[in-house]
Amino acid sequence: MWIRPRGSAEREHAMKEKATKTEARKHWIVFAAFHAGIGILVLLLPLYGRLVQKLSAHIYMGCFLRDFFGILCPVCGGTHSVKALLRGDFAEAWHTNAGVVCAIAAAISADGVILVNLIRGRKRPFPHGSQFALAVLLWLLLFGVVRNFF
Repeated sequence: MWIRPRGSAEREHAMKEKATKTEARKHWIVFAAFHAGIGILVLLLPLYGRLVQKLSAHIYMGCFLRDFFGILCPVCGGTHSVKALLRGDFAEAWHTNAGVVCAIAAAISADGVILVNLIRGRKRPFPHGSQFALAVLLWLLLFGVVRNFF
């Protein structure tokens, strides 16, 4: 029978605890970096609008599905919808593209779940992330079909 050296269990426990803290720190860093990136994108949105206005006179910037097949893609009107949401005009955002509004609401609720799980110290802050992403993608595709054919 093998006997553990004295203090080995305490060392193992301390190492596991340190690894857990390091993993939690990584989750917080990714969470903060993601939100910093979103903040930067929101701040750059007016610059993007000006760039599109200047380039649209020289470069074709239409929707491939709409121009060649005559159907609206699931995110047609998404930029206008996001701009309306940023202004606080929810009715216009819904009217422009309800699918994008629902996808954004789902993303915000998922973000809340991730934040709560990070605060609680869960090992996996968003355990069903791939299923969630697939569900949002399927929602947008279904919305695109319903929007065009019904």
